[in-house]
Amino acid sequence: MTVTIREALELSPLQNAQVLTGDVGLDRTISAVTVMDAPDIVNWLTGNEFVITSGYSVKDNPLSLETLVSDLAKINAAGLGIKLRRFIDQIPPSIIALSVSLELPIIVIPFEVPWVDIINGIHREIMHRQSQLILQGEKIYRKFSMSLLEKGGFAEISQVLYDLIHSPVLILDYQGNRYSHGWDGKCVAVQGAVEALMSTWDWRSEGDYSAEVEDSTISWMKLEDTPYEVCVCPIIVENEVNGYIVALKLESVCKDLYYEIAIEQAAIMCALRTMITFNTKEVHRRFKNRFAQDLLAWNFRDIAYARKQAAYVGWVLRDSYSVLAISIDDLGSHYVERGADEGYIQAALELLYKTITQLDKANNLELIIHEQSDCFLVLKPQDSLDSDDRVKELTMEFSKALQTKVNASLEDLTASIGISRFNRDIRKLSDGQKQATSALKYGRMLENGNGIWHYDDLGIYRILCEFDKKAELQGYYDDTIARLEVYDQEHKAELVKTLVAYFDNDCSFQKAADELFIHYNTMRYRIERINEVTGLDVFDSNDRLNLQVGLKIGQLLN
Repeated sequence: MTVTIREALELSPLQNAQVLTGDVGLDRTISAVTVMDAPDIVNWLTGNEFVITSGYSVKDNPLSLETLVSDLAKINAAGLGIKLRRFIDQIPPSIIALSVSLELPIIVIPFEVPWVDIINGIHREIMHRQSQLILQGEKIYRKFSMSLLEKGGFAEISQVLYDLIHSPVLILDYQGNRYSHGWDGKCVAVQGAVEALMSTWDWRSEGDYSAEVEDSTISWMKLEDTPYEVCVCPIIVENEVNGYIVALKLESVCKDLYYEIAIEQAAIMCALRTMITFNTKEVHRRFKNRFAQDLLAWNFRDIAYARKQAAYVGWVLRDSYSVLAISIDDLGSHYVERGADEGYIQAALELLYKTITQLDKANNLELIIHEQSDCFLVLKPQDSLDSDDRVKELTMEFSKALQTKVNASLEDLTASIGISRFNRDIRKLSDGQKQATSALKYGRMLENGNGIWHYDDLGIYRILCEFDKKAELQGYYDDTIARLEVYDQEHKAELVKTLVAYFDNDCSFQKAADELFIHYNTMRYRIERINEVTGLDVFDSNDRLNLQVGLKIGQLLN
């Protein structure tokens, strides 16, 4: 806490002092008073000291007084107080002019005033102000603490701050959106201007930062097209800006340290409220996830108990659901390419979760969400009276809307969705989970990513999906199509391509030949070669099925 030169002149020891430099520099602040006993005193000053002297150390050298004034200005001294008629009779006009140009006030101290009265008087005032500031700070802290202990949110904090500083207050998130405000309606007209300012303002930008509080985060800015200044203080949670407190300075309000301390305390309380809310939500989120896991595994004694547990975590358990599995495509490889840390993956998954929950909340869908390591299972309620085809149609529409929203939020990433069949029995949702994850897994294998696949549309892959042992599928493939691939590589042939065209064209030589732009006889020759290489006969129904299944497995394995 400090005292200005102007305020010091009102104290009894200096009430009869004479200011030689006019009004210049009178608002410079005094942190301490020191007596000058040597011409090189500036070597022991740190700034903001009020230097008082009898002039003895500079009496024999007029140039040393000029040097003293310049040096005091350089180290930002508060001012120079001097007694005349003891060693120096007057201050030369050139020195006064220099002091005015440097904005360093020169005060002529009454001859009869003891140094101790000046030192004690100013220091006593500084200590008094510091003690008052401490008491005010404790008062501010108690008010905000009581508000927080009473489960006060941003609205209560903003109202307490308004009552303390008597200035309109806005609490904004980091994007400039309003959380709450505290005012009496006088400044509603400037609300839009404040919010527009905060939507583009960078709290790290240069501004008139407070010099009174060490490392202060407070900044003062002029609000364009209004007569107001705004005080901006960031709300910092875990070293990140989570929002801002913006206070408008009215003409009747003094921009003092008490004002700034109240705002900084409010910012701390907002940060604490944010952390409390976050921790509460995280605990609630874990309870929800555990319930969803139990629901999918059906770890309940009956449906009535399951409904009770759902209500406990804020969900309403319906009779019928479709299960969706959604995850980000190639997140691992994307993470490696960027050289990012684990936080990058977690941030992407958290963004996916928030997008799902925002869509759920905006449309009142009553989704049940289960978080897995790299995938989210979403249980979407369905009308049990709807047909399976109608439910499939509605779920596909919802999935497309969800994927569009997710891809927009992920920017350079995409997401894919697998959809289960309509499940009318909530005790068997584990079947829906397996269908949705299979649709997602094998849909990606067939078409890479950024897709939506319904389990019913997998066709024969629904059967192949049941083979969890990859070795069995590989063995089947080796006995059928792999031999053709080896032959193609060794002879630069196109037997696999020819076989695919043959089956795609209903086993018609002519249609397949036309598609491949080859002669009919060439097509017949290649089919004969396929029979020889595989040991199977494409004209035999059983062998033909084996080759077709082999091609399908090849799509999965590749």
